[in-house]
Amino acid sequence: RGSRTVRLLGSGQQSTTLDLVVYGSHVAPGPITLTATLSPAPDPNCPLSFTIAGFPDFYPDHIAWTYQTLTNPSRYVQTATFEAPPGHYTSEVSFGHCMGLTASSDSAAFDVTGDSTPPTGTVVINDGSATTNDINVTVHLSASDASGITKVAIASTTQPGTETWILFDPLTTIQMPLAKNQADGLYNVMVRWRDGAANWSDPVVATVTLDQTPPTVEAPAQLFVAGSSISSGQITVNVPVDATDNLTGVASLGLNQKTNSGAWKNVPVAAPESLTETTVDRFLTPGNLYNFRARATDVATNTSAWAVGQAVNLKKEQESSARIHFAGGWKKVSSSTYWGGAAKKSSTAGATASISFTGTSIAWVGRTGPDRGKVQILIDGKALPGSIDLYSATAQTKRVVWAYSWATKGTHTVTIKVLGTSGRPTVDLDAFVTAE
Repeated sequence: RGSRTVRLLGSGQQSTTLDLVVYGSHVAPGPITLTATLSPAPDPNCPLSFTIAGFPDFYPDHIAWTYQTLTNPSRYVQTATFEAPPGHYTSEVSFGHCMGLTASSDSAAFDVTGDSTPPTGTVVINDGSATTNDINVTVHLSASDASGITKVAIASTTQPGTETWILFDPLTTIQMPLAKNQADGLYNVMVRWRDGAANWSDPVVATVTLDQTPPTVEAPAQLFVAGSSISSGQITVNVPVDATDNLTGVASLGLNQKTNSGAWKNVPVAAPESLTETTVDRFLTPGNLYNFRARATDVATNTSAWAVGQAVNLKKEQESSARIHFAGGWKKVSSSTYWGGAAKKSSTAGATASISFTGTSIAWVGRTGPDRGKVQILIDGKALPGSIDLYSATAQTKRVVWAYSWATKGTHTVTIKVLGTSGRPTVDLDAFVTAE
């Protein structure tokens, strides 16, 4: 008998046990709890691999994970708790070779039963308008389900499939930005609802076009109108109103007129079939300074700034004006049918009438009729193609028989050359009107 010390020496591999157990209600939405236990507890650097399969493609709900290392006996416990819609699920846990421990795995399959019908709902952006000029919109939501609505997921995107879903508690309206970068374009606001059985609806999509850019408007010009007539001493001036809006389109056009130093006054603009371009005829009295400005509003209610045209003096040069140079045989004729009571006419081939001015437009006022002939027009010494024929079945006086315009103001000389048309050689010059 005596005190002894016994020491055992050897080597070996510690065996591990991995168990996976399913707890909780198997009626949707649960909750379901999966518990994986690894005995004995491994080194902290040897984690479990834990997967759960069977969730629908869209299922952003939260899974609560817990991790515990316990003693007496030594064990590691990992738990997943979640809610799930009706379906068949499979969970698998595995533990690989680590720190000399044996690899192991376990799996569990389970079914969740209950209401499998997802909610239905509608989405309206703002008041339902297809356009907006404010990146912040109000989204109106309405949904129903037999088991109630428990969650709402909302996303906004220009490219479906790239959206990021954000979860909310049940709501009927939400104010939200369409995008962070505030870029104009077509946006899809996508909404899903979750019911009390954890079923998520398919996305319901509402679209709206964000347009924060006002239309582009051309500064209006003033153009004389060939074929028009002088009436009450006034000449017809055509004012184009051109606007473009590539995103939502032009909804309305505005036009103002200023005479001399007076105030801007509104000019009614009839809505044509295409609001991007229209023209307005104004009846103006020579001897005054006129100017026009235009603007446009698009469908998204963005209004452009005023585009101001070039102010021009309308000047009437009667046949007696010293600014008109006649050559080749012209004769003055008087009649109340002429503008101002007189005109000059010629039947001589090669006879010319010329005027020089600095401006943007010119109109020739004359007479047409069955006995009136043809002329050639020269601008700055160069003949325009073709000729101007003053023939008409009945006699018409105070007519703008020819008009021409330039994009910018410049100095020009315009010449009328009589061609001496056989049988009807006569040409009349009642007046020139220039925009200077």
